[in-house]
Amino acid sequence: MIGNPFYRTTLEYWKASTQNYTWYWVLAVFFGWAGLDMFYLRSPIAGVVKALLNVFTLGFVWFYDAIQASLNKDQIQVSGPISPFYGPLGIAGGMFMGAPGTDDQMSKHANMLLYGIVLIATGLFGGDSFLVGDKLSGYIRIIALVTIFFAPIAFIWWFYKLYLYFIRTDQLLDQNYEFFGAPEPADASSKCPNVLEIFTVWAVHTAGVVLSYIPFVGPMSQWLLNLSLKLKDAYGMVKSTVESVQKVGPAFDSAVSAMKVQEADIAKAETQSQSATPVKQAGGGYSDTTPSTNSSIFIVAIGAIIVASFSKTFWSVYNSWKNGGKVASNANQREGEISDEPPQPDDSRANASGQTPRAGDA
Repeated sequence: MIGNPFYRTTLEYWKASTQNYTWYWVLAVFFGWAGLDMFYLRSPIAGVVKALLNVFTLGFVWFYDAIQASLNKDQIQVSGPISPFYGPLGIAGGMFMGAPGTDDQMSKHANMLLYGIVLIATGLFGGDSFLVGDKLSGYIRIIALVTIFFAPIAFIWWFYKLYLYFIRTDQLLDQNYEFFGAPEPADASSKCPNVLEIFTVWAVHTAGVVLSYIPFVGPMSQWLLNLSLKLKDAYGMVKSTVESVQKVGPAFDSAVSAMKVQEADIAKAETQSQSATPVKQAGGGYSDTTPSTNSSIFIVAIGAIIVASFSKTFWSVYNSWKNGGKVASNANQREGEISDEPPQPDDSRANASGQTPRAGDA
């Protein structure tokens, strides 16, 4: 249904009735204050909004939905829950009146609610990855959490999963359609890895390469490199690369041929430069214009620059020291000069009245 933000909760998307009204009624009546009935109907964002509204309205939305679930079952089965003062929002429209789903789908009717609880409670430790069967990602998230260098990856991964669950539920359903019992997406065979998965592979591979240069940690380095290859295969990166190459087809073959021709030309040019006849000098010797000569000239030039810089610095320091000595000498000389001013009269002869005696007083 175009324009319905809750399309992924409706019968039109699921193609079968996979929800249980008894479950919905229990959650709406006893746990509606937390919005768990909306989580069950596969709309986590509506559950968060309902929980917040219950806080600000002292549970009014909870009581309203509980009454509707108990007294207005027929309408809810057709249109889904009814919002007060507005009407049906389209959440779970038709999910209680369609043809029942398969046994596998019916057994997964509460998996969206279960996934949310596990994600919020243990998502930092990768609990949601283990729940959907992605054990490799779960182990990586645990290892990243207990380390110092990779700990931010565990937090970022958790926040990303929370973002998918509450905001981009459509992507979450497509990525884990088997766990939720959702319809298989059209491009499920060529799943594109997300940015977080690509970054994880890069971090593991980089750590393996760095450790390969450190003595006595060779086995750990090789283990990380092998792990990066397994992650690429698990996240579909290898398959995506192969499919991309296959789609390129003739253009890829032409590029490879051009590269081979270019390599042959370079090799031929190097062979000709090595077999070139050296130039004879006047003294009977031969000049060999090899890269070593250019390197020697370059080294001499760098040395001359360093010597010139050092000489300039030394000369500047010497002049500063010399000028500073002259200034100090002139200051001492001025201090040693005798002042021509007559001495000031002694004020100790002040009389008892506090007046200063005149010059003619004895």
